[in-house]
Amino acid sequence: MTQPQEWSQVVEQDGGPVGEAAITHRVPEALLHLRTALAAGAPWQRALVEAMGLWTLPEETIDGRKYRYLLQGEAFDWLLLAERLFADVDGAVP
Repeated sequence: MTQPQEWSQVVEQDGGPVGEAAITHRVPEALLHLRTALAAGAPWQRALVEAMGLWTLPEETIDGRKYRYLLQGEAFDWLLLAERLFADVDGAVP
């Protein structure tokens, strides 16, 4: 998946929706929030914690890698989620 140069920039792909609808159609709300907050100049630490608070998926598979954030239905792997969120905004966080 090609990342836009600016997180506020969304391009039409495969005849799908454009603009904000395209983002929300393909991206979890937490990732949208993180991208938007960073683009607006929010401190990355605050943007990360806010995005983590919005995260709802207990697990997912991205590019063949399985991310399991909720362990045995109880423990939350926040470090793995931070890794996943930062990977999505490649280079936007120091």
